[in-house]
Amino acid sequence: MQKNTYLIKDLENLTGIKAHTIRIWEVRHNLLNPLRTATNIRQYSEEDLKKILNINLLYGNGYKISKIANLSETEIIHKASELIALNQKDTPIEIKNLMEAILKMNTGKMQLILNDVFDKRGITILYVEVITPVLKRIGELWQLGTVNIAQEHIFSNALREFIITISNGLTKPRNGKKVMLCLPEREEHELPLLFYQYLLRDKGWECFYLGQRVPFADIEKSYYKIEPDMVITSMIQSTTPKQFSYSLHKILSAVPPEKLCLSGCNTISYYDQIPKSVSTIHCLSDFDNIFSK
Repeated sequence: MQKNTYLIKDLENLTGIKAHTIRIWEVRHNLLNPLRTATNIRQYSEEDLKKILNINLLYGNGYKISKIANLSETEIIHKASELIALNQKDTPIEIKNLMEAILKMNTGKMQLILNDVFDKRGITILYVEVITPVLKRIGELWQLGTVNIAQEHIFSNALREFIITISNGLTKPRNGKKVMLCLPEREEHELPLLFYQYLLRDKGWECFYLGQRVPFADIEKSYYKIEPDMVITSMIQSTTPKQFSYSLHKILSAVPPEKLCLSGCNTISYYDQIPKSVSTIHCLSDFDNIFSK
């Protein structure tokens, strides 16, 4: 959700919409008007990205592209908002209250809600049934221009602080196993890793959390110094097949494949590039199967 400019390939990776389709929307239907570089390369803005997501939402819900092309920018946002609201009709009260706290930037209320759900229903229900839907909702509201980057960052920081706090309340390592958790270069979405760290500490693993954007050379040095039983990383950042292949190669140069566990949406998009000896997490049952051995 950062202010940025995007090439058409970036938009394809971010949205899942083919570059060919985006060009048709632009050229044939005049729905987009990107800037051009001195060498005539299209450059799309953050507002273009939001508009493409809204157009795709309408198109996926039965609107013909010719009809969308006749709508004003305001009308596109309004109709997208109606569709999103319809999907949120039966939203649980915890999510509604949390979204209200995020919009008001009330970190105290965010922490109270997170603690309340955690105390009553546990970390897994909190993560799957509250946090994940809220993050999806934030993305939808950003798409509509209702949530800004500051509100998203405040919630992310409150969430990070919450998970670290409850993790620190767990008992000390007790099963003799060690796990190293890190995000490689370019990767900064650490919430899944913090969640896995909590689950593993709760199972008695000794956790070594290296954080975000760790250089590949440092991953290798840390691996040989810590000698962990497993290494978990997550690959979410928008990327190309070539970039993913490069990052995976560098990680596998630092960590033996049988010791590596990959998570994140890119492990689905580029599954055919991942060696069979590397473990992958696509859902919580995958995590349980890997770490219950």
